[in-house]
Amino acid sequence: MRRPILTLALAALAGSPALAQKVTLNFWTNGTSAEQAFFETLMRDFEKANPNIDVRVQTIGTPQYLNAVQLAFRSGNQPDVLRAQGNFFNLALPLAKWVDQGWLLPIDRYVTAGVITRYPKGAVENSLTTVNGKRYSLPMQRPGTSGLAVLVYNKKMFQEAGLTRPPRSWAELRSYAKKLTDTGKGRYYGLGLETGDPRVTFLAARGGFVGDHTGALDYTAGRYNAEHPAMAAAVDVLRQMNLTDRSIVPGWEANYDLPAGFGRGQIAMMLAKPAQVAALVNDFKLGLNDFGLAPVPSSTAAATTRLPYEPALGFLGITAKTKYPNEAWKLLDYLYNADVAQKVLRANQGQLGGFIPAVRLSQRQINAANPVAAPLNAVFDVEGVLRPDPLLRSPDWSAVQAAFVAPQPSLIDIQKAAIQGQGNYADLAARYDAAYNAALDKAIATARADGAKVCRELLIFPNYNARKNFTLADYRGLPACK
Repeated sequence: MRRPILTLALAALAGSPALAQKVTLNFWTNGTSAEQAFFETLMRDFEKANPNIDVRVQTIGTPQYLNAVQLAFRSGNQPDVLRAQGNFFNLALPLAKWVDQGWLLPIDRYVTAGVITRYPKGAVENSLTTVNGKRYSLPMQRPGTSGLAVLVYNKKMFQEAGLTRPPRSWAELRSYAKKLTDTGKGRYYGLGLETGDPRVTFLAARGGFVGDHTGALDYTAGRYNAEHPAMAAAVDVLRQMNLTDRSIVPGWEANYDLPAGFGRGQIAMMLAKPAQVAALVNDFKLGLNDFGLAPVPSSTAAATTRLPYEPALGFLGITAKTKYPNEAWKLLDYLYNADVAQKVLRANQGQLGGFIPAVRLSQRQINAANPVAAPLNAVFDVEGVLRPDPLLRSPDWSAVQAAFVAPQPSLIDIQKAAIQGQGNYADLAARYDAAYNAALDKAIATARADGAKVCRELLIFPNYNARKNFTLADYRGLPACK
């Protein structure tokens, strides 16, 4: 029986894009009002290309974000897409925990070979975006760029002091800082240190420490090892510069604003993170004619250990109970492309600090979006190395991270004290190691009692030397816990 023409026409109109049902996606992330404005601009562009999808952006302050997410899932009012970046929130809720609680939807069916080829080789495969063989997110940021540091130096001050290149070794760092201080005659000092992190661990990583340098977690011994010779030597270099040479800017130990000190001409060198380099451009209107970027100096010019960075973290996830998984993937697919990556790089000079996208961009695209990003990338290519991660060896390690309670004082606390001559570093480090290794053993015991298959051996990587990237292939053959 033939259907009436009017009925067929109405059916056709109902199925047309113009009259298709409008879908609203709720998108949550953490951050500031500037980041809210940035994401809203991105969503307007997305909506123009997808007129049947509206996106409501909600940015929540980072301290409140996890609580807000947990409350939303418990009440059944969770968003459709949200930031679910594995270890971002102080290890309080790693990606595996989000998955264990049934919050996230696997995205394997959407992540085609074409999506993976948007990234540099191995970037997706070696990322912390899978749990138990299923993928729940994709990298948004180039791995390590928020955690690595670079030497930033003032070109005019170097010229005044007769210095023609950046220092390559700790000995040169010390001699350069003294010469710059002497040249400055009180106008400026050779080196600035950040109050919250004097960068001892970065120097140590360039001096033979092999592991997660930020907490002195030694991957050759599977233990905290602030007593490592490279850690002790790095502290001693900075202590001599501070107390003997007087080449470190006075007042660094008390709420010193490192980018401001450099931007106002108080210091000639600093060991800075990408967001601090971005601050020089954004807040002080400096450029590559004013400052240079170089790798963190190593213990000797011939030293080859590099700064370790962790595998790329996931960034966005689709919630498991969304009514619109296909539309949610459309949004993720849009956010993980080269056009958005370029917009992120442009915003990098303002709202987004030192964020460098993970998606592959050409040199021309990088330079057009943000001229400082290219030299930053070049330094990271020279000094950075992909380190192993116990989470890629066993997802159960997240239970140890969740159970670990960090003792006080912290590694940075004891390093700052020693640099100022307030205690013997060997004694301070021995007490730190004892306390942190006891806390680690307790966390492992707690996790095992809850059924996790974890042990100290998951922190030992005998085939890692901090000289070449540790890829998925290098995990094969490593022993599991008994």
